[in-house]
Amino acid sequence: PFSERVAWALVEMAGGRVPSPLSSSEQSRVRSRWQTIRAAAEPSLALHSAMARRAERSRWSAPDPHGLLRDPRVIPSGVSAPRSGMSTAGYAEGYVTNEDLEEVVADHLLLPARGPENVTLRATPRTLSTPLPWLLIAADLADGGAREAGQANLLLRRYAPLQKDT
Repeated sequence: PFSERVAWALVEMAGGRVPSPLSSSEQSRVRSRWQTIRAAAEPSLALHSAMARRAERSRWSAPDPHGLLRDPRVIPSGVSAPRSGMSTAGYAEGYVTNEDLEEVVADHLLLPARGPENVTLRATPRTLSTPLPWLLIAADLADGGAREAGQANLLLRRYAPLQKDT
């Protein structure tokens, strides 16, 4: 997997932005891996592997998971992101900054999941805004089950199709 810094550079590159400063070898590696991801038969598997270190993932049980998504400190992602093309009842997924995580957990009465969770939070030192970059949504979907990975594949093919040589 890419380091957190390089994973976020891939997110920037996939969004058409110039990535944060990378060494020339890192730039080459990111471009090569991006091509590999896009060309894969199951691009969600390759994306899952490359982006595993983008944020610290935690799983929780909450009395009101959808209330969490109304909190401005939580940026909906994965199945909870409107652009994911998915809908889930009783489940919330999103990003929160490292500094807000403890307060969000306390404010929403989150308990560490001991069985089936209904909340997934990804903590990052980065301040994010909405809408989240599509590649983050796809990476979060790729972390899920078969249904979510299939949707990640659709997003990857829609937003980053391979150009055919003519």
